Amino acid sequence: MNDETALVLRKLKDADGNYIWNHNTDTIFGKSVFISDFMPNVNNGNKPIAFGDFSYYWIVNRSGILVRTLAEKFALSQQTGYLACEYLDARPDLAEKNILNPSEAIEYFVLSRRKFYDLLNNTDGEDFLAYYGERKLILRVAFERHLHNHPKLRRRV
Repeated sequence: MNDETALVLRKLKDADGNYIWNHNTDTIFGKSVFISDFMPNVNNGNKPIAFGDFSYYWIVNRSGILVRTLAEKFALSQQTGYLACEYLDARPDLAEKNILNPSEAIEYFVLSRRKFYDLLNNTDGEDFLAYYGERKLILRVAFERHLHNHPKLRRRV
């Protein structure tokens, strides 16, 4: 979150009248808070907070840093400008995630897409399912047990 968002959160209280932000340790509900100027401000439609365990999140450097000299742009003021670009990519390590969306489950468990979506559409309340609104999410450990009993879901290689 950025400074503006932090300022808003510092004033919020829970139902008992306690601040959700611990001013002594700079934590919210016991979780550390990191400030970044690159996060958006609190506005309608913005997502000003990234919350979660990012320890399993991979950031990959796709190429080295590209540096260009911009001599012409600053020639009249006898200066030289530089432009630098770096290409990165990121994603969580699926083996470390406990909750998977259907696409991630298909990739991680090497499943038949058709059979897996048939299973999702024809089951309700299985022990490996969690719901987020209308979305069905897969609990990895419970689904591993389900796959052990139903190996036909796996894609034939």
